[in-house]
Amino acid sequence: MKKAIEGFPEIVKYQIVVSRSDHRDELTLTIELKQDDVNKNELNILLQKRIKNCCLLKIDEIIFADSGTIIGEKILIDKRIWD
Repeated sequence: MKKAIEGFPEIVKYQIVVSRSDHRDELTLTIELKQDDVNKNELNILLQKRIKNCCLLKIDEIIFADSGTIIGEKILIDKRIWD
């Protein structure tokens, strides 16, 4: 996943959150951009395609966050709760 995402120079920082809903894992990708004038719809489509081709994963949601929103260096956060 790192190789797929870091291939986009317009992305400064990113974080992936894994959660679980109705017995299904969900992936949310939050990204911070170098500049806000990027075509976010096009970037969303390109990211989805590259991640699917590279990692065989589907991102359920991509969030474009303001600079400084992603705190810390942790790239993957697992919020799943196992009973």
